[in-house]
Amino acid sequence: MEENNRNTSVNEIGIEKVEDIEIPDNIKKTLNKYLIKMKLTPSKLQTKMWRNSQAWYVGGKKNECEIYQRGVIEEITNKKCHKTSDRINMNQNNIISETRPMKRNDAFDWTEDFDGKQGGLYTLYYNFKMVVGSGGAQTRSLREVAHFITAQLDYNLSHMDNLSYFVNILDGDESCKLYTQYNYILNKQKYKHVKQFTYIGDTYGFIDWFNQLNVQ
Repeated sequence: MEENNRNTSVNEIGIEKVEDIEIPDNIKKTLNKYLIKMKLTPSKLQTKMWRNSQAWYVGGKKNECEIYQRGVIEEITNKKCHKTSDRINMNQNNIISETRPMKRNDAFDWTEDFDGKQGGLYTLYYNFKMVVGSGGAQTRSLREVAHFITAQLDYNLSHMDNLSYFVNILDGDESCKLYTQYNYILNKQKYKHVKQFTYIGDTYGFIDWFNQLNVQ
């Protein structure tokens, strides 16, 4: 890579990041954001053919999509996105660490677990999905996402004094088709005071959402 009066590095997922430039932090932050965006593909263009052509994808048997998404999130936030067994108990409306809810009598009171968690001034919980192509399995997966989003919003309604951020990274062309339906849930009147704490979209759009919130 040629030197153009700046130093760049490329991480494992191929995203360039501006480093060691003597410019104000806010300008450096903006440059990093656009460098990352240049390397990302919006969800509507993430077809099955696109996914299968990616160097990081080796057949889907090693959780590659989640690993890829986690790497992008860590690059955007400049922070480790830790795995977690935290999930929402919908009866108690609390987030609790539970590794085997299906062994419990109240198994169906629990959501799926969050795929990632970041601490700081606020807690950010991540739900990673990449759904490409149509089919029954894809529809079932995306329907469960709707229930999960509802549980996230209900949780924050019950914890107005200790709100959490919920980030639903829904990559893939099939996910993209349902953004309107997910936003219908988000925009219900009862959620008007907490909806800004829930992100629904792809990794491409998350960059702007995260930087606008300035929750680092």
